[in-house]
Amino acid sequence: MNWTELDIFTTTEGIDLVTSGLMDIGIRGFAIKDANDFKEFLQNKEGNWDYLEDDLMQLAECETTVTVYLPENSLQQ
Repeated sequence: MNWTELDIFTTTEGIDLVTSGLMDIGIRGFAIKDANDFKEFLQNKEGNWDYLEDDLMQLAECETTVTVYLPENSLQQ
């Protein structure tokens, strides 16, 4: 199955509103990127970390995004 990826840019505070709206219309396939979540992880991490990949470190500066995955045929309605 082919999927279409759609990015919805929001704020940290808007994540719950956006995802709630998506679930209300039946969309359950989404991913969230939020710099504040990643910064909180870095501050509160447990264990000894001596290295984080560069791709992962880019999350510290990312724009808050909810990425939705829709079946390609759902856009033809």
